[in-house]
Amino acid sequence: ENYVYRLPSGEIVAVYDDITKRKESERKQAFSQKRLETLWKLSSMLDTDLKSTCDAILEEIVDMTESQYGFFGLMDDNEQMLKLYSWSKEVMADCAVSHKPMHLPIEDSGIWGNAIRDRRPFVLNKYQQDCPNKKGTPDGHVPLTRIMSIPVLMSNKIVAVAAVANKGSDYSDDDRRQIVAFLTNAQILLERKQKEQAIILAKDEWQKSFDAIPDIVTIQDKDMRIIRANKAAHSFFEEQSGQLKGQLCYEVFRDISEPCQGCPMVETIIDTANHSETILHENLGKTFLVSSAAIYDSDGDIQYLVHIAKDITEQKRLEEELFQAHKMEAIGTLAGGIAHDFNNILSAIIGFSELAKQDLPENSSTVDDIDEVIRSGNRAADLVKQILAFSRQSSHQLQSL
Repeated sequence: ENYVYRLPSGEIVAVYDDITKRKESERKQAFSQKRLETLWKLSSMLDTDLKSTCDAILEEIVDMTESQYGFFGLMDDNEQMLKLYSWSKEVMADCAVSHKPMHLPIEDSGIWGNAIRDRRPFVLNKYQQDCPNKKGTPDGHVPLTRIMSIPVLMSNKIVAVAAVANKGSDYSDDDRRQIVAFLTNAQILLERKQKEQAIILAKDEWQKSFDAIPDIVTIQDKDMRIIRANKAAHSFFEEQSGQLKGQLCYEVFRDISEPCQGCPMVETIIDTANHSETILHENLGKTFLVSSAAIYDSDGDIQYLVHIAKDITEQKRLEEELFQAHKMEAIGTLAGGIAHDFNNILSAIIGFSELAKQDLPENSSTVDDIDEVIRSGNRAADLVKQILAFSRQSSHQLQSL
């Protein structure tokens, strides 16, 4: 700031006040204020995805350092691969390289990778000077004048890398300190967002798995009130999603005011063990295999119960048909044994009747009686053959006797 005075003698006096330090202090204060505002903005981006958050981080560091270009990416667990989430808009517009990789192996990286290799910020204010790991740029790459790359370390592990380039003036130590401080705080927010997204993803996967179960599955409290029900439960009871919540299990299944007789849930509530029982719901015309299990809280007490009802109506019908088939098979086996014995008796009756007939005179009245015995015996033998055919499950033809 300059002050000019005219003395009474007519002489002019100029006073110069050096405010360099004050301006520098104001610049640092403005930089810090900008950093805090940006962190607040990032913390408020609760509904955005990971890429949008990374885009915001990159946009701010490019703006804070007054750089032309930049990128931001996350490191893999082995610190061997950087996945780029964000390129600055100017890079995408100005770069003519046909292939812009999104996964960068660290072992193949150029000078920007020095920040990872040395595990500290790397600054090159004269890009044309020699530098370790300098490999040049591919055809069509944006021209570079100066570059700064910053590793983000959390618990002594590199988790992210940011790089900016082509500031109008040299990158200073203050630039480096401010960006390191900003990225460290931003990474804390980013990791929180990653954990939130992991929780959301896990919840979504759990819900999809829950709904994929074809059996009726409900989670209930200790009063047997439904807390959550899967898609199969809503479909079976013809309810809209969420409509079963709050209803009592026995009201839903039987429309009664107390637990169903033999319900395994009651046993689980008493002894906390897993139980199962086959229950016939006549009102639904269904038979269910009902299983129950407990879900415990951190103190080891029952918090919720899992109720699984598997519709085994068709299975029970098939079991009953199989049982009837086995009974018929047993009857057939018994009939076959009896028929064999009866056939032996018939053979004796018919055979001795034929012998007795031969010993009678032709005009004997007894001949007609013996013929009737033989005819009846033959009819009985035909019946025995049919019984034997049935017992062997062989093909046969029914005839009137």
